[in-house]
This record gives sequence, C-alpha cells and structure tokens, in this order.
Amino acid sequence: GDDLSAGPAFPSEIGMLSNLLILHLSNNTNLSGTIPSEIGNWKSIGSVFILDCNLSGTIPTEVGKLVSMDLLYLSNNNNLSGPVPTELANL
Repeated sequence: GDDLSAGPAFPSEIGMLSNLLILHLSNNTNLSGTIPSEIGNWKSIGSVFILDCNLSGTIPTEVGKLVSMDLLYLSNNNNLSGPVPTELANL
C-alpha cells in the first residue's frame, strides 16, 4: 500500500483556486510531496509563503505564469531540490 507516514501530499486541486490572493502555509511538517504545477492557474496571486513544510522535488516552472505575484517565500523546505526556475525572471 501507500506509505502515509510522510503525511498528506500537497493537493493538485489547489490549482482550482484561480482567484486566490495569498497562500500562507507554515509549520506544516506533515504536508509532503511536490509543489503541484497547477499553481500556474493562480492568475491573481500576490503572495506565496510556504515555509517549514516537508515538500520535496523541484519548484515547478509554472511559477513563471504568476504575473501578479509580488512575493514568493520558500523557507525551510529542506527537501526541495534543483535549480530555481529561470521562468521567475519573467516576473
């Protein structure tokens, strides 16, 4: 079966919140998995705070679609890996 000891995964359905203005996830060490590429659907997002979570993988290139974003704060997500997406330079 699935190993749920790492905690629940970051839900891809969060991308359906297309009018989301601020996302603040902190001290969610039970939240695991990757940041879903569906975040590219957040056309109105201004600020994204994801800190002290147990996320892994790379930052999705879809962050380059977040043209309204003023602040992206990813801190203490020690399992994130890979380069910072070059698409961020387009913002």
